[in-house]
Amino acid sequence: MTREEAVHEIKIGDDWSVPNLNGVGRRTLVQGAVWTVPVIAAASAAPLAAASTTTDPELVFTNGPYDVTACGELDEIDLKLTAGGSADANKTVTVSLPSGLTWSDGSTGPRPFTTDQNGEFEVTGVRATSTTGSYTLIATSSTGASATSTVTVHPAGTAIQYNTATKRTAAYTSVPLGSTALGTGIYLAPNGELWLRNRLLATGVTSAAEENRANGDNIVSYSTATGSYNFNVSQNPNASQAPSVPAGSTTVGLNTFLAPNGDLYYGNGKIASNVTSAHTETVGNNPASTRVSYMDASGAHTYNTTNGNVTNFTQVPADAEAVGMGLFLTPSGALYFGDTVVKSSGVTSASIQRVGANSTDTRISYVDGTGAYGYNPTNGNTFPYVNVPAGSTAVGTATFLAPNGDLYKGDKLIAKNVSSAVEQYVPSSGTSVISYVSGGNC
Repeated sequence: MTREEAVHEIKIGDDWSVPNLNGVGRRTLVQGAVWTVPVIAAASAAPLAAASTTTDPELVFTNGPYDVTACGELDEIDLKLTAGGSADANKTVTVSLPSGLTWSDGSTGPRPFTTDQNGEFEVTGVRATSTTGSYTLIATSSTGASATSTVTVHPAGTAIQYNTATKRTAAYTSVPLGSTALGTGIYLAPNGELWLRNRLLATGVTSAAEENRANGDNIVSYSTATGSYNFNVSQNPNASQAPSVPAGSTTVGLNTFLAPNGDLYYGNGKIASNVTSAHTETVGNNPASTRVSYMDASGAHTYNTTNGNVTNFTQVPADAEAVGMGLFLTPSGALYFGDTVVKSSGVTSASIQRVGANSTDTRISYVDGTGAYGYNPTNGNTFPYVNVPAGSTAVGTATFLAPNGDLYKGDKLIAKNVSSAVEQYVPSSGTSVISYVSGGNC
């Protein structure tokens, strides 16, 4: 195996299997189901943390302020030290924790760190206690510079969004506690409220899905007991209903709905019958196009919403489930990308996401009995993520949720006590965002 070269990505998250008539899948959430994991515009830019109390040298927290839930662990805390505007290497900086935070080993005393050749260093292993509130981190350098930044500890069950490019977090405190993440900044509350960050979109929602467009638009599709709707939340104040879609249908992707009798609709038009599972993904940028992958009695297919063409995949077994764009998983764990076998057996979860501007810039992430892996469809390379525990679930590109609630981006632990998560690529920013809900396990 060869390890894939790192990809700078961020919306579109794709961690859920698509619902089907026999169950619920990747990135769509169905109200009332029990979810430990689901299958996104980027987090709003947070202001820089307070900088040095002196102008030269200068010390800053470069990715603060910070958000974490009670008993959760912060992702890395990044600092930079300069002198005369240039990086100040090989200097000691001492970081002190306030009363509401501890180090991962339970200690609380100040710790020294050394700046690298860029004047930077990374602090990890900072955990919150069970006490919510705002706390101040203090850093002091051997050169006399100091800096502070705020850590806000939120109640367990708070909705959080993490930008993998900026390494910043944002908390959405209006979202009801214990909601489920299902897209970029999209959360479905236990009471059926559908939220985009701190904005309430709809009530009585039973299933929903979300996509991002290259122009920055968030497109949210959802179903209630009375109908199914599509909502460009970036441009329109109200959702538009697809009146031909039967009541009781399930949203399985962008503007895509699966009726109880197996009829599959894209918008108001029926595109297939006797469908057992389906998944929709946006491809391309200008104009954006959409592909609907689905399983019916005759096998595996992908529908091009632009021209109406259907591609048939004759090698995919009839009992497979559509879990992504052209991605199909059999009960025995065989994973297919179109007619190509990615893994012949043992796969327990999988997702596919864009990682670039072109529709072919995709990566498949999957988990089998031996661990977590990434697969590049372009060159066929497979690469392992050795730190991800066995039994984890793929919730997006190189994004995995472990059974104990640890959330990984690649081999890096970014959050603990997570109850649901989804990663998505955001074309407008060219970065990757992970939306999640942190449970709390004090």
